This record gives sequence, structure tokens and C-alpha cells, in this order.
Amino acid sequence: MSLHRLLLTSTLLFLSACHTAPTTDNPRAVEERTFDAPPEVLYRHAIDAVTGLGWAVSDADPSSGLIEAGTPARMGSFGRQVRVRITASAPDQSLVKVTVESRRADRSAMNKTNVTQFYQALNQHLADR
Repeated sequence: MSLHRLLLTSTLLFLSACHTAPTTDNPRAVEERTFDAPPEVLYRHAIDAVTGLGWAVSDADPSSGLIEAGTPARMGSFGRQVRVRITASAPDQSLVKVTVESRRADRSAMNKTNVTQFYQALNQHLADR
């Protein structure tokens, strides 16, 4: 076998082993919670919680109650996209919906951890007010 053919065969074998298998797992974690505070108060504390966790805010719109951020990239991870949406649900009550999404379905456990970390940080900021 020629060197050229050997290299071509080796490359094709390598590439065929590198494909990503399709998955039905959802790489997204979503959780909603209701708080006894108006949206504008929760929004300020949510921004503080996000930045306190070291997440980079990429979009923040107080009028729509939207915060978009990214978690830091780590070894084996490109980081995650986090979306926080705060809406009024009743007088002096707000609904907070957190969505954490990664590019890989096998990271769903870490997405749930990020949701939990956000709510813990938000609760701590509300307790300190």
C-alpha cells in the first residue's frame, strides 16, 4: 500500500470515528419561581446575582425584564447561555423564569446546577436587602 493511500485510509477512519451521535436529550434546563416582590426590584437583584456568579451579561433590558448572560468557559465546556425573564404575575409578585442552555446534550446536569446557583444567589441578594 502506498504511503498516500495509507494516510488517506487512516484519515477517513479517524474522521468516521469522530462523528457525534444524534441524541434526544434536551440540553436546556428551565425553571420558574414566583417571588413576593415587584419586577423592578427583582430585576436589580437578578442583575446583581448574575454578575456575582461571574457570568458575563450580554443583554439587559429592564423594560422587558430580560437578562441574557454567559457562564465562563471551562475545561471541556464552551460555557452556557443563560436567559432570565422577570414578569409581573400579580400585584407585588413576579415570575422569574431561568433558562440555561448548552451546546451539548450531555451537559444537562450542569445546566440544572447553573439554574440552582442563580436562584440561590438571587435569594441571598433578596435576603440582604
